[in-house]
Amino acid sequence: MNGFRPFPFDPPARTEPASLIVLHWTAGIGDPAQVARTLAARRLSIHFTIGVGGEVVQQAPLKARCAHAGTPVNGRSIGIEVVSPGLPGPVHDREWARGVRRDTYTAQIKGARRTMLDYTPAQATAVADLCKGLTYAFDIPRRVPTDPAGRLITRQLTPAELAAFSGVIGHYHCHRSKLDPGTRPLERLLALGWR
Repeated sequence: MNGFRPFPFDPPARTEPASLIVLHWTAGIGDPAQVARTLAARRLSIHFTIGVGGEVVQQAPLKARCAHAGTPVNGRSIGIEVVSPGLPGPVHDREWARGVRRDTYTAQIKGARRTMLDYTPAQATAVADLCKGLTYAFDIPRRVPTDPAGRLITRQLTPAELAAFSGVIGHYHCHRSKLDPGTRPLERLLALGWR
C-alpha cells in the first residue's frame, strides 16, 4: 500500500458484508489523487486506485459503501479503479506521449470483438496482489465468473447470476454500458486458478 488519500466527502458505511471485488479502468490518465477529484465531483467514490506505476492508494475506508458499480453491487463490493485509458484512441495517444507503454489485445466482450488496452505490468501485479489480500481479509472466494466450460464470462451477468456470485468481477459484469476493465485482468486471475 502506498498511501491513504481520502475523498473530500465520507461515503456512507456498508450495511452488508463484502462479497465482491469490482475491477474498473478510469478511461483516462492521471494519478490517483486526480481520480479521486474526478469521482468526487460526480459524487462517486472508490476504495482503491492503482496508478500506472502500480502504486496502490486507498481512498475510502473498507467499511464504506462506495458508489462505483451501481446500486445492486455497491452495498457488498470493494471497488478498485486502475488508471488506464482502457481503449486505444486520443487519450491513449496522450498517455503514450508521456512514456506509458501498454499492450493492446483483442477479445470478445459483450458480443463484439474489441481492441482494448492492458494494464501496465506493474498494475497487473498490484491488482493481483491487492485482490489476493482482500479475498483473504474478507473471506471472499477466489473466483471470477465462468461458464460451465470454465471460460471467463464476457457479458453482463443476469440479476440472478450477479446476486448469487461472490468473487472478483469486472464492471462490465454488472453494468449494461461498461466494458471495463476488459477481459485480460480477469483472465489473469482465472489463470491463477480463480474458478
